[in-house]
Amino acid sequence: MNLPKSLRNIYWSSPNGSFEVTERFKSLLKRFVQLPKTTRPKTFFEISGNPHYEIYCSNFLKFWFSQGADHGFGDNILFSLLSLVEPNLERESLKNAEVFREDLTKNDGQLDLVIRSEDLVVGIENKIYASLQNNLEDYSQHLAKSGKRCLKIILCLNELRLEEKEKAKKSGFKIVTYDQFFKHLLNSIGVKMTTANMHYVGLLLDFVATMENLKRGTHMNVELLAFFKEYEEEIRQLCFDAVPELTSDLKAKGEPVRDLMKERKLPNGISQLKGEECSDALGRKVFSYAVWCKADLGGSHSMGLEATVQLNGWKIVAWADEESRIRVDEFIRKIGIPYKKERQENRDEIWIFKKFPYEANHEVVAKEFQELVEKVSSRLPKKKGNLKRR
Repeated sequence: MNLPKSLRNIYWSSPNGSFEVTERFKSLLKRFVQLPKTTRPKTFFEISGNPHYEIYCSNFLKFWFSQGADHGFGDNILFSLLSLVEPNLERESLKNAEVFREDLTKNDGQLDLVIRSEDLVVGIENKIYASLQNNLEDYSQHLAKSGKRCLKIILCLNELRLEEKEKAKKSGFKIVTYDQFFKHLLNSIGVKMTTANMHYVGLLLDFVATMENLKRGTHMNVELLAFFKEYEEEIRQLCFDAVPELTSDLKAKGEPVRDLMKERKLPNGISQLKGEECSDALGRKVFSYAVWCKADLGGSHSMGLEATVQLNGWKIVAWADEESRIRVDEFIRKIGIPYKKERQENRDEIWIFKKFPYEANHEVVAKEFQELVEKVSSRLPKKKGNLKRR
């Protein structure tokens, strides 16, 4: 009796006709049991699916900063942040303060949060994953026209790059990380928690935990990642549904690339920007997350452009339906982008433009992918077509 192909990495057929587990798979099971357990409960915001969206975080910050809101903390949360940049700030400065979202400037800029009191105006730009591309001079002029004392803050998940720090300093913005904010907040409101609404105390702590998890980025330890790399095929065939931590890690790397791409308007001839977990030709999930879009080559021809993260790293590639492969090959040769062809099990040939290690920064990957999309777009006719991802 022949073993099914899908089980040949797990069992071997002995001379007496019985099936026995391979030594490699025995090693997989033994090592898996010995791995440290790193699972953690999801926060409410992570369950919602979009914990890294700046707009949602800013909406929650507006609630926490509003001293008359139902949370019961009064002005303590706002004062905790402001006292980090203005240690001598008096609470009287926050009397009758109102909080506004996406305050519009004369140059059509939108400052994430603006707090106005009787003698103080505060501008806060909230940064989770996106880079600091905002017109801070425009924001400064917008705040200054009130004639009141101004405090200007960049509240960011990660440390800013050197050029971003210089840009903030030039415009008078003080930089505060979420780590700094939450450490100061939790040290200063301990007593207030006993008088606050306990429902919102839980939500506040959940929000803090969510931001800490986002800052941590990938939740996977080195030992577990090495295990998955070594035994990828066996695990995928036997129990892919038993490894949710891996798929979460891939999504945590892929979704920020998708979100940075969505911040820009899709250029000419490019559509259907999506991010999704990948499947093989049989519809089985594989260890991969792809951010992709469609490029219309004219007529009935289309190609996909994709940034994919897998266990062995990132790839920025092009792919096509069978009827468009010759046309795509001609197009790629004409635009002169260096590439390497590679044959894959579920998609025949793909055109590979760039590779990055698994740990690559999402901003670097998004920048390279955006440049490819724009270069392709510049050579596309202004037509629309359809392409179904395979």
